[in-house]
Amino acid sequence: MTTGLVRLSQWFSNVFDELWQDPERVLAASYRGGVETQESDSQPFRKRAKMLDVGKYKIALLLQTTYLSDTERDVLLEIHPGSGKILPEGLFLQLLDDSECVVMQTQTKGVDDFISLNFQIDGREAFSVQLSLEDIHVTEQFLS
Repeated sequence: MTTGLVRLSQWFSNVFDELWQDPERVLAASYRGGVETQESDSQPFRKRAKMLDVGKYKIALLLQTTYLSDTERDVLLEIHPGSGKILPEGLFLQLLDDSECVVMQTQTKGVDDFISLNFQIDGREAFSVQLSLEDIHVTEQFLS
């Protein structure tokens, strides 16, 4: 299943699709949020989360994008359990380029409460994030 294109550049104008919400709202009490970051004038960031159905599991996808320059952004992806305390074993988080080739990936080992990927993108680069569990694939598409 693939969803519509998310334009990350619009996030810096505070324009968000209604499905992308504050992480605390999406995960409520179960959100641990990792290390809290403070936005500064030199490196503004936007952080949003979206709940996804991956088979019988509710999974929260968090994306933080940090403005590095007019042509560069840092992106941090995290997935958290939407219900329960751990992610299902064997869940893949994959970064795909615009040709749908896997660029980076990580996988749960059975006792993970979150997994993450961190990378940088250029200008108007397109990429996708895919969550895979057995034969189920959920893909989110992004443009920087």
